[in-house]
Amino acid sequence: MTNTLTHDNDVLMRPSVLNCYEGNMENMEKWWGAWMNFVFKTEFGGKAPWEHLVPLRTAAVPALSAEEEQASLPLQTLVGAIYDAVLVHLMNHVAGGTWESLRSDMCTKLVRSRSKRVASILTSSYRSSDVVCLQDVQSDFMKATADSQLADYFDIHYAARNGSASSLILLKRGAYEQVEEVTNSVASLLAPTAKESLQDGELLSITAVSKATKETYLLSSFSATPGRNIISNVLDAVRSYASSHRITRHIVGSHAALVGTPEVGDVDIPAITTYLNDNGLGTCFGPRPDPRNITTLTGRTHLQPKMNKAVSFKEITTKGERGLKDLIFFPNTHFTSVQTTKDNTGRRMFLEESVFPSTEFPSMHGIVSTILQHKDRPEQPPTNVSDITTMTWNIAAVNNNPFEYWISGTEEYNSLMDNVANFITSPGELDIPVGRVFTQEMWEDLESVMKEVGWEGIDVVAQMWEEDFKKRRIISELMNDSLIGKKRLASMPDRVTNTITTTSGLAMRPTVINCYEGSIADMNKWWVAWKKFMFKTAINVQSKGSAKDKLVWMLLKPITKAKYPAITEEEERVSLPLQTLVGAIFDAILVHIMNHASPGVWEGIRGEMCDKLNLNKETTIVEIINRNYYNNDVLFLQEVGTGLLGAPLLHSDFTVKRPEKWDSARNQNSVILLRKHEWSNVREVTARVLDHIEGKPPIADGDLFALMATRIENGAPVRYLLASFHGDTNGLATIPVVEAMHKYAATLTPHHKLVFGMDANTYEHPMPDQQGVEDFAKYYVSKNLTSCYGDNPDPTNYTTFHARTHLQPQLNKAVAIKDRDLKGDKNPKDHILFFKKDFVVLSTTKDNTGERLYKEGMVFPTLAFPSDHGITSTVLKYPSVSDMRREEKNKEKAEVAKKRSLIEVVSWSVASMTENPFEYWMSGSESYDRLMDSVSSLVVAPGEFDVQVSRVFTEEMWSELRSAMKGTGWSGVEAVSDMWEDYKHKRIVSGILANKKLIAKKLIIAFDKMTNTLTHDNDVLMRPSVLNCYEGNMENMEKWWGAWMNFVFKTEFGGKAPWEHLVPLRTAAVPALSAEEEQASLPLQTLVGAIYDAVLVHLMNHVAGGTWESLRSDMCTKLVRSRSKRVASILTSSYRSSDVVCLQDVQSDFMKATADSQLADYFDIHYAARNGSASSLILLKRGAYEQVEEVTNSVASLLAPTAKESLQDGELLSITAVSKATKETYLLSSFSATPGRNIISNVLDAVRSYASSHRITRHIVGSHAALVGTPEVGDVDIPAITTYLNDNGLGTCFGPRPDPRNITTLTGRTHLQPKMNKAVSFKEITTKGERGLKDLIFFPNTHFTSVQTTKDNTGRRMFLEESVFPSTEFPSMHGIVSTILQHKDRPEQPPTNVSDITTMTWNIAAVRPNEARKKLLSVVSWDTSPILHPFDYPLHDVMEYDSLEDDWRKAAASTVLVDTIVTSEMIDELKEHMRQLMWDVANVDHTWESIKSNTVAEFYEKRKRCGAADLVTRRVNGVRRPSVLTCT
Repeated sequence: MTNTLTHDNDVLMRPSVLNCYEGNMENMEKWWGAWMNFVFKTEFGGKAPWEHLVPLRTAAVPALSAEEEQASLPLQTLVGAIYDAVLVHLMNHVAGGTWESLRSDMCTKLVRSRSKRVASILTSSYRSSDVVCLQDVQSDFMKATADSQLADYFDIHYAARNGSASSLILLKRGAYEQVEEVTNSVASLLAPTAKESLQDGELLSITAVSKATKETYLLSSFSATPGRNIISNVLDAVRSYASSHRITRHIVGSHAALVGTPEVGDVDIPAITTYLNDNGLGTCFGPRPDPRNITTLTGRTHLQPKMNKAVSFKEITTKGERGLKDLIFFPNTHFTSVQTTKDNTGRRMFLEESVFPSTEFPSMHGIVSTILQHKDRPEQPPTNVSDITTMTWNIAAVNNNPFEYWISGTEEYNSLMDNVANFITSPGELDIPVGRVFTQEMWEDLESVMKEVGWEGIDVVAQMWEEDFKKRRIISELMNDSLIGKKRLASMPDRVTNTITTTSGLAMRPTVINCYEGSIADMNKWWVAWKKFMFKTAINVQSKGSAKDKLVWMLLKPITKAKYPAITEEEERVSLPLQTLVGAIFDAILVHIMNHASPGVWEGIRGEMCDKLNLNKETTIVEIINRNYYNNDVLFLQEVGTGLLGAPLLHSDFTVKRPEKWDSARNQNSVILLRKHEWSNVREVTARVLDHIEGKPPIADGDLFALMATRIENGAPVRYLLASFHGDTNGLATIPVVEAMHKYAATLTPHHKLVFGMDANTYEHPMPDQQGVEDFAKYYVSKNLTSCYGDNPDPTNYTTFHARTHLQPQLNKAVAIKDRDLKGDKNPKDHILFFKKDFVVLSTTKDNTGERLYKEGMVFPTLAFPSDHGITSTVLKYPSVSDMRREEKNKEKAEVAKKRSLIEVVSWSVASMTENPFEYWMSGSESYDRLMDSVSSLVVAPGEFDVQVSRVFTEEMWSELRSAMKGTGWSGVEAVSDMWEDYKHKRIVSGILANKKLIAKKLIIAFDKMTNTLTHDNDVLMRPSVLNCYEGNMENMEKWWGAWMNFVFKTEFGGKAPWEHLVPLRTAAVPALSAEEEQASLPLQTLVGAIYDAVLVHLMNHVAGGTWESLRSDMCTKLVRSRSKRVASILTSSYRSSDVVCLQDVQSDFMKATADSQLADYFDIHYAARNGSASSLILLKRGAYEQVEEVTNSVASLLAPTAKESLQDGELLSITAVSKATKETYLLSSFSATPGRNIISNVLDAVRSYASSHRITRHIVGSHAALVGTPEVGDVDIPAITTYLNDNGLGTCFGPRPDPRNITTLTGRTHLQPKMNKAVSFKEITTKGERGLKDLIFFPNTHFTSVQTTKDNTGRRMFLEESVFPSTEFPSMHGIVSTILQHKDRPEQPPTNVSDITTMTWNIAAVRPNEARKKLLSVVSWDTSPILHPFDYPLHDVMEYDSLEDDWRKAAASTVLVDTIVTSEMIDELKEHMRQLMWDVANVDHTWESIKSNTVAEFYEKRKRCGAADLVTRRVNGVRRPSVLTCT
């Protein structure tokens, strides 16, 4: 009655071990004060806790005496106080100082965050289900769902009358309509005793109509209670309601609370089985559920009041709570269950004999999921024979060293690795001599044991130690010595001894870079362990077919000059002792670095990484497969080791096939997993395929595995050729192997369908000795093969993203955390190939999380995904001969329909940074974010950084500039000299960069505009500035200034020096200028421009010295130099099937970029006769149009005079074109409007006028319309354009009234551009940045309607809302807009086949989507029973819990007397409060006298003997709560 009180969603807890009370209880005196204050003085919900107590009666508790019954209130309070005090005492005894933090962690995971975890499990693993029935859901569940994505997938239905633990039903979002709660109606049909027993929230019943089938379902969720189980009554009531309302489809998901040995009020399995058979009902577990098929396995601990029910962990399987508790019921006449699964992990996997709850799975009940098939629609079960679902995954990553590759880890991990990288790259004073880390004493120890071994040349190595190695600096002269790497002096001994496979397991050298289990943080202990391992440890290893005992040092191999030319002849002679010395030094330095980088913490981080990435890697891989890929037909895995083959859960769904030539030494083999019961006649053909290999490509045993297999489809056998392949690092073996596979396939009669999963090791930007992905695609297309990624895979559609850290021997390959995006291995390496004639792709997905999700830009492996290759999964459809003919006819019909009625139009303003890569915020890398955030912070709050200008732009620089300006003949130089006296005292940020008055004078803007980037005859010249892509080095201020002066005054380009491009400023145009500044505007622009550029260089060096130039260079490459190429690539890969593409703001180098791409293979490209530097283009589907003619001048001549004057060259392109298919003429225009002079409505008028005069009814304008939210002079806003459209019979791709929230632009100017008054921080972009609906496609409403419109800001036909762009992958500030227009005068159906459009059912791999909605229903039931306090049930996944439980049981047998724990002073204080309540305390004295001389063991034994009599279970707000024991 007092454990946990609730009122209006507030919670109050008694200070007790048995709940989640947040105060400190380790101090007994403080605990007692808090306890007394809670019970007697705290008012909560209008009552003090003591007022919640209820008298006990002998009628309900026969063990009570009459005297105890009379004094039951004070007696409960006394025994409760003693019990709580004993608990605190015992906890302090067994785990003083630690138990509260353990309890707090368990409370967070099991109690406070429980609903959130439930929502997370449902979202990640059950989001594709049709119906989810939940029981015992806590009241905070709705709040938890608000913070999760659950509501994105389900419509959530609660009962009108809820308890604090209630039943819920979740329906697939948007799949049902006319949903109505009928709980009261169903409950009214219960028998009277059952109706009285039913509690609020235990039952929820709803009716819902399926949108797909228009059928009505009666769906119920019910939680039964042992001792008053009314499950059969509820099923009767549901059947009765369904019958009276003529609903044939009724389903009940239930915690049925079936028991093995029934007592009064219970229901056992035989009883429910008889009931089901008598009433025509079935269950997800069949008509006769097997009681051994458990859904619950747990047991009460000794840390809860019901001590008579406590069991030890070992006793759970025999004495705990186990059984089949959870079922889904349905009428046998209408449903059959075709597949049922259980889950006690939250990952669609049930671990038999595994105790739960756990911190990951916070319920005592497993999840039950079933797929029901309608019996009156007896189509085939889920596996559709026209589909095959497959995936390919190279599971290799971390082998021995958990630190080898960067992972997406915790803040602790990132901090550790960042500190290590800084130590190694910028050691400074930390770069101490080797002899201070690997000491002279250590060397002498090593020398002694090496002499015992008898190696040659130890005297030579001793001399090297004394004269060379011990004097070297640990970082600059040893770790970063490239010669040591080339000589393999550190990497060779590491490779041989790091992790050794023995006949009895793994043996590991004591080093940072493996998973050695001992502690090595103490340098002395590490050295003792290292010597013992290398020279005293005997291991049993396989050698030439037999096992032999060897000492570890015997495994070392000489390093030969023939293989490693960098090594000298003398070093070769003594290579064994020399590599041992260098290896020891290397390991010692690593320990030293780690202790400096993260003292006391790094071993814990390494332990967790080893557990997830190394030691339990196979377990994690199996979990991922079982959770998300268990329904695949065939899986291709690469780089598989022996450990994975033995995983039992892998074999439950699949038959694992391995190559005959299994390489157990490398342990990197390709395997194939075949779904059980689907495949027959399986035989390996790897050797036959390899017979067709030409040349000597780098292929080893196990790299390729090929087999033939047969699958029965529609009653007939279909033959397959299946292959799994792992290419060499550079991908040079990939094409030879595919060629051999192609040749072998050609020899097979009859034809076999090839499915080939591979890690092809193909690259986006290949080096000369690497296989590029684009060339690979050209090759396989030439062989009539295609890939799951199509004939033209996007080179930026990466399936790997990893980078080496500084904690591995090959430091020349290490990448700093800030450079991971720039220098990491980010490539499209994984593919599934097949013959075009055999398959079409229904869907392809990637996964680098293990949750069927791929997070772009995330480094992996991660702790949850232990591979550096993502999973590629695809669903392939393979038609029969008749299907192929029908498909061809359908294609022809669809193509005709498209030609007649549909046209796909795309519009894209490819505007971005023209010169300055930093001008706009972009979605970038970590290093970019860090740099730009630092810049913004300094500009907004410069502090001490805000020095005077003369500290950056010096007097010497001014003197040189003044002299050069005098040489130009400019007037006003002397006036500017006077102004310099003012400028030099200004502050660099507040006085220059952020000075609004200076910005208003446009001096910087004018100078930058005229000199930033000069062009002449396709040549480009750039001012040395941060604000462009100048390629020279600028980090040295002196060198930068020399280059700047040379550029401005001495460089001739196009017949002029840059200073000659400057234009005087006039007060008429720039009112902020004074008359004196106007007169001297040319030299003043130059001075202010020079200061501005100097301040920017100073700023960048301050925030990112040594790195910003490489980052800028990469951005320039992707956003500026390669922008047109990237635009062409996006159009080719994602929009090549479009009919018309309108581009705006296209750079002059676009034509050159298209020449190097495949764009011209798909489009005829049309430019305007008169182009600007950024122009509009129109791309027409290649060969689809004829008689194309440019009519831009004719259209422009129809503009109003002011609009005609405003129009710039290249902004408008208009063409007429005749469709070859329909012979109709189209007028197509692409137009880029400009804010401040927006003439979009004038252009639309002119287009309409030209079309009318030439009798062209089909005119389309794709436009960057530059609509704004708050218009200024010369702007157009959405209300204005909407009125115009309605008045003139025009429509848009976004409808007749475009929604301004439907944005196509989201960006903002950074602080690294001259218009500082428009700069925003990254956080301010969504509120102050440039966002809005800027891009539209216009057309006449009389002739077109838009049937589908999509946006794209990724280049992959996907729009990420609230994602800032451009990015390095999407180099434009404008999204792509694509629409399919249907001709109103030809209303045929669009080409999309309506029987195939619904593709996303839960079992996408096995069911045709449109059929799934008609045939199958996925139903889930889960009792999420709350855990009342964190120690109630044992947790198998918390090691500290196990030891605490063991210690607790020992402490409970203590001979300590109760009155040494609960003092007489405490009892006196307690009695005093009782007297104030007018309670009779006479019996309290008697009871206390009988208890106080008990030992703790006797106290607990009495409690256990009292059994059920000493517990009264009552309800507080609907939740069962234990009262205090009274049996003494």
